[in-house]
Amino acid sequence: LESISHLSRYLLELYSRWLTLIVVHFLEVDMDYCNITFSQYAPLAGANAQVRALQRRRGTSVFGEVEFRATDTIRVNLSGRYMHESKDFGIRRTPRPPSLGISPGTFLAVTSYETAQVNWDDFSPALSMDWQITRNAMLYASWTHGYKSGGFAVQSSSLLAAGPYEPEEVETLEAGLKSQWWDNRLRLNATLFHNRLTNLQRTVNRTENGVLVNRVFNAAAAVTQGLELEAEYQSGEELTLRSSLGVLDAYYDSFCANIGFSGGVSGVPPSHPCGTTPGTLDNSKLPLFNAPE
Repeated sequence: LESISHLSRYLLELYSRWLTLIVVHFLEVDMDYCNITFSQYAPLAGANAQVRALQRRRGTSVFGEVEFRATDTIRVNLSGRYMHESKDFGIRRTPRPPSLGISPGTFLAVTSYETAQVNWDDFSPALSMDWQITRNAMLYASWTHGYKSGGFAVQSSSLLAAGPYEPEEVETLEAGLKSQWWDNRLRLNATLFHNRLTNLQRTVNRTENGVLVNRVFNAAAAVTQGLELEAEYQSGEELTLRSSLGVLDAYYDSFCANIGFSGGVSGVPPSHPCGTTPGTLDNSKLPLFNAPE
């Protein structure tokens, strides 16, 4: 893995109420991934192969931010990022006789080389405002559009299995209170948030034609929302008390894909067909990944 990154920043303040920030960023990442598919089971021996995946990612982004101090206690912030991104992907696959085993030092001549190239453009805006109610308390609210890059699953045995998959997007609403009391010895913070994710990327390991393949699907939409409370009290120089509470409601809004799972276990209702692709099932009743109950 090799990467090159360049960053330029420009900051300008006008008339004590306007603050402008401009950032230009360039990134290039080269990835080289190798794996060997091997089985001593005779019916699967024909799938033995050495696979090498090469990927180059180039991204150029321009970020701009304008902050307006409407009054001494109210600030409004508007920002946005434009990104152009390209990914070049190639996968080299060579059948491998079972007699070679899994020795990494033995490589054969490449018999097939498949390539693909994709481009994406994205604009991600954000708007926020905060109000300093008193010297010790501030209310704030924000709306943000986020973007997660698409690409190829490098741990795949073929170009078809690798993708590409599309970018994932999220819209976030957040509002809260930040405050300090009693000569800053007591801190009380509260946050409400709501996130809606679309084109959610989900990784599935499946066996196809006797070969374990790694597939990434844009199969889902999800919602995460909740409340976070935080309190901290410094009773002395050597004792600080902290407490926090988090309430999370997270679920799939939709999840239509062929993931090789039919439901009906661990309290999950049986899945039903959905979409137009043969074999796709409604998996929206599954628990959201990495979301504790």
